[in-house]
Amino acid sequence: MLKTTLLIIAVTLFFSCGKCGLSINLGEFLLKEESKEFFVYDNNQILIFEDQDGNDQKLVVDNEKAIYEINMIVRTLCEEGIIDSQHEYYKTLNQQISFKDSSERRIIALELVTHFEDADDIDSIAVYDVIGVRGNLFNGDEFIARTSCNIITSIHQNSISDEHRNIFEEEASFIGDTILFGTEFKEVFKSNSRSTPVPSTIFFSKIDGVVMIYVDDNNYLKLSK
Repeated sequence: MLKTTLLIIAVTLFFSCGKCGLSINLGEFLLKEESKEFFVYDNNQILIFEDQDGNDQKLVVDNEKAIYEINMIVRTLCEEGIIDSQHEYYKTLNQQISFKDSSERRIIALELVTHFEDADDIDSIAVYDVIGVRGNLFNGDEFIARTSCNIITSIHQNSISDEHRNIFEEEASFIGDTILFGTEFKEVFKSNSRSTPVPSTIFFSKIDGVVMIYVDDNNYLKLSK
């Protein structure tokens, strides 16, 4: 995710046994319903992909779909030590799932979070939901590429800064309905960067989830429909 000076602190640390007192909950930003629509996977789902040789690759759930509560600090009011501090924070939720292949290698991971931009004034902070899409590609036993992108799914408050919007636009583009190797997919996003060790692309559909991880015509996985 984007670098930020806002801290993520576990719920269990939101107490004080010293001078500072309890941290203050300013409210909550829960994942919006339109953001949840991007999270298309369930724990009982099996994904079938076709590789460059026409072979089916079955992916099953690795880490099950889970929701985590996270407190996002927006201001530190008092700090006397690691466990003696007081903050103002918002409650948020983080949703994750991942899939692995028959060799126990993680191939796909999704993470849906609420992101806070930096701001001195709490009321001016831009808050929005983002889905992180990750993909790993193998050819046989050989690791080929890792690629990822982050996509804004909805806005809670205030406008996204031009700086941050440009970063997201550099990572992924919405290309709409798209035909990939003869198969049409709806409402597709295409990653633009963030791949190692070779250039690669991940295609993500709001309807079907990850539909393709692509390096070249000799190295890819495409969702079977």
